[in-house]
Amino acid sequence: MQVMPLPPRRVPKNQRTRAADPFAEHALELCVEARELGLSGATDFEAAEHFGIHVSTLNKWKIRHPEFAAALRLGKDIADGMVEASLYHKARGYTYRSEKIFQHDGQIIRAETVEHVPPDTTSMIFWLKNRQKERWRDQQELKVDGAIATDQDPRALAIAMLATLRAAMETPPAAPMIEGETSDAADA
Repeated sequence: MQVMPLPPRRVPKNQRTRAADPFAEHALELCVEARELGLSGATDFEAAEHFGIHVSTLNKWKIRHPEFAAALRLGKDIADGMVEASLYHKARGYTYRSEKIFQHDGQIIRAETVEHVPPDTTSMIFWLKNRQKERWRDQQELKVDGAIATDQDPRALAIAMLATLRAAMETPPAAPMIEGETSDAADA
């Protein structure tokens, strides 16, 4: 006879213990890591994965520990500012120093140069569409005031439109005119 294992014993809720909150001992380290994660452009999901926790736990940490939320937000804000500055420079164009390396008669020659990156139209459009939405967005809002008079029966209008379309389809198209020709010359 084979013995079946017993199911795991359920612990009553009032006797359950929770894992200790890591902030008790490592608050400073976790805040520094959160700031670094924000600077690297990590999403909340990626930050939770880094800490080995679920996103809902990360959200609880942000609520319970405002210093942690502030560190993560600060890192993200700094990263966003750096990207914004890069976009701005790309939209305006910029100049930078670089070094070119050449070889002439087996000898390596290093030459300092000044490079220019011209303004980028796509960056300009993106910048303006986000910073001046009312003036630069693709879709403009139009307001139409007043009422549309619908004195006729919609069915009668539809029948009239169909009749007009049929008549237009039944008439042959006019012969194309050649420049300088009169209609009498075209008939002859």
